[in-house]
Amino acid sequence: MSMASVPSHDHSSAFPQKNMRDPAGHVVRFYTDDSSYLDALDRSVEAVLKAGDAVVIIGTESHRSGLMSRLSACGSDAARAIEEGRLILLDAAETLSRFMAGGMPNPVPFANVVGTHIERARKNGNGRVSAYGEMVAVLWGEGKFDAAVSLERLWNQLAENHSFTLHCAYPMKGFDREEHGEYLLKICGEHSSIVPDEIFASQSRAQDNIFASTYLVHTTQALQTEKTERKEAEKLLRRREAEFRISLRWATRYTHCGRSSTSSARP
Repeated sequence: MSMASVPSHDHSSAFPQKNMRDPAGHVVRFYTDDSSYLDALDRSVEAVLKAGDAVVIIGTESHRSGLMSRLSACGSDAARAIEEGRLILLDAAETLSRFMAGGMPNPVPFANVVGTHIERARKNGNGRVSAYGEMVAVLWGEGKFDAAVSLERLWNQLAENHSFTLHCAYPMKGFDREEHGEYLLKICGEHSSIVPDEIFASQSRAQDNIFASTYLVHTTQALQTEKTERKEAEKLLRRREAEFRISLRWATRYTHCGRSSTSSARP
């Protein structure tokens, strides 16, 4: 693998302004660990609920559970918000199963399934909805990269008919191969902005810098993956060579013993 680098073109072109009704648009977070992601998610969801707005969470079981624990710990009445229909919790994998076809998201059932939840939340809140989605991360984790990008585009299309703010999240550890760089650019291109992870919090929040930092993490991970795999390949090669030498030694000894036995058996 050649040394990957941040593309030299103008990084701002990776973040075209989407036609989102909500000015906050469609943002993405590439997080380094679950704890920091859940802390950020908790702060965001708590603020939205306190404002009287609605939240739709489409996440993994562990993240939904972690969020609820944090909301309870900080005194947020999440249970009441659920009863009021202002907090809707959905399982990412189960929701995906309702509109996936042939390994790709089907636009019509996606719009029906997700659009229904968005509208229900909007009516139960103040008309404002914040959605937090991990379905794209589930697809990415399954190696369905094109499907993840396609789903990001369907979210943007859904925003043309429904008013909401969308927050997507991906674990950064999933972008650990060189070929992931191209998809990282595509994913960023479907968002209006990147939310910086905690490790970049003290750095500039300019989108170019956040993107460059994110891409650098990807590059570093990809190089480390290549290095690890090369070491494993070298260890396997040495083991195979050792096994071959042992096999050859035994084969030679067996052949020699066979010849000796044949010679001694002659009259």
